[in-house]
Amino acid sequence: MEVTRYSPRQLDQWSQFISTSANGTIFHQHEFLDYHPEGRFQWHHLVLGNLGSPEAVVPAAIRTDNDGRKLLCTPAGATLGGPVLKPRLGLVHTMDIVRSLVTYALEQQLDGIVLSTVPSIYWCQPDDTLTFALRDVGFRDTQQLGHYIDLQGLSWPDVIESIPGKRRYSFRKALKQGLELKVAKSELEISDFYEILLLNKAAHGAKPVHSLAEIVDLQQRMGERLRIFTAHKDGRIVAGVYCISATTQVCYTQYIVDNPQDRAYDATRFILFQMLTVLREDGFRYLDLGPSVLLPVKNTHLALFKESLGAVGCKRYEWMLAFSPGNEGQHIKKEEEEN
Repeated sequence: MEVTRYSPRQLDQWSQFISTSANGTIFHQHEFLDYHPEGRFQWHHLVLGNLGSPEAVVPAAIRTDNDGRKLLCTPAGATLGGPVLKPRLGLVHTMDIVRSLVTYALEQQLDGIVLSTVPSIYWCQPDDTLTFALRDVGFRDTQQLGHYIDLQGLSWPDVIESIPGKRRYSFRKALKQGLELKVAKSELEISDFYEILLLNKAAHGAKPVHSLAEIVDLQQRMGERLRIFTAHKDGRIVAGVYCISATTQVCYTQYIVDNPQDRAYDATRFILFQMLTVLREDGFRYLDLGPSVLLPVKNTHLALFKESLGAVGCKRYEWMLAFSPGNEGQHIKKEEEEN
């Protein structure tokens, strides 16, 4: 299968392919990826198959790891990535895509491939063929557990009933705190949200992935597909949830934060409760609350919090294939000889 580098001239074709694909998201779109300043990533986006009618596309970048290995990495500069496939490709075509990707990386004298596959809730229909094909050529996976809430069929009373019984008190309490739900749109409102985000990250010795300028830029680029739901008390923001419409069916939460001084209000629970209803009315099927825990399990705090919202687990995979000197592509060559 032919593998070619993406050209900006193919922007419309790429966008159209993502919109009709089996597993594409906004994080695979150049409209999203292009918010990064020039030079931050060594982009190496790929189109697999006929240029006029691709079988797959891969948004990617070349990175050098701590051991000096040059790797083809996807995602780069985004939450989700990996190969985006045409619907109903089947096993043979999917295996051809994976083998072609590996062969291309070898021809480019890279040292390996690191990729993530989107969780099952993002696929237009359940399909484990890509997972099978990756394992077949020797990719090894690292599993991560994320959590999501199924919004299908929820009405206002159902939302509270979907929350585990022992946590319903906290939600009802949050609804009685005199909080007001708003969506941050102006640069000032986004800045107020960002100050709370900084406080939350600093408490864990971390920094946000995005700068304030980048969040403002993304909001302008994406419009209603990026919303920052905020809880206000006495005219000021006390908590916020930053979420992205990743597909027409799935909304992804990037940040869930509150002001440490205002935690008595349970404001994040207030926002999330209101969001469930808003997103359901907007036609979303799932609210993805993001990754929660890696194997081996050492800290269950995030998982317990998300489960207290009525969320259930969904596996995520990161895949690694390192090319060993002298053994590159032996499995693929053997398969080609057999066929």
